Amino acid sequence: MIDATSTSVSARRLLPLAILTLIALDSFRPIANYDIHWHLAAGRIMLDRGEVLTTDPLTWTIEGQRWVNHEWLAQVLFALAERAGGLTGVRLLTCLVITLSFLILYALAARRSRDPWIAGAVVSLAFVLYLFRIQERPHIWTPFLFFSVYAILLREDLSPFRKSAVAVVVAAVWANLHAGALVTPLLLGAFALGSLRVSPSTRPAA
Repeated sequence: MIDATSTSVSARRLLPLAILTLIALDSFRPIANYDIHWHLAAGRIMLDRGEVLTTDPLTWTIEGQRWVNHEWLAQVLFALAERAGGLTGVRLLTCLVITLSFLILYALAARRSRDPWIAGAVVSLAFVLYLFRIQERPHIWTPFLFFSVYAILLREDLSPFRKSAVAVVVAAVWANLHAGALVTPLLLGAFALGSLRVSPSTRPAA
């Protein structure tokens, strides 16, 4: 006799695994953008020189001019992945970052809804909306770090000061990967306002 309860529990446990496996398989796709080769070239130069580029050696129209390369860390990571495994290594790094991003999103959605099926639906919809953005470019770090900062701010075992401090440190790393880090002040502001609204000291007396 089949135990319906145990079957339901098994299905709930397998659901995130199945969804994340499909996301990983879809994310490990052939390289279809040309920008990655520019980022790889910049990353190789930085690895060879052992320093962050302050001028653009790849664009002759601005040769010698000061250059703020805010994506230097992403370029170095891509170049390291290429050294380790060629373009397949770059694809694997992209696949890993995307999969981890949606793993964090699933955990956040499951915690909020307390229902793995709702969490699975949220992740599936989010992934479908993000499909056209899956490319080997620095912006892949933004959803991963956005969800990471959001998860940090939801931690109940940390004080507001510690949560903010950790979020700022993560944002500092994020700022060297992609300009999406600019949303961090908005996240911190939203959580600060939310904390004020639910604070007991701000509630009217009964």
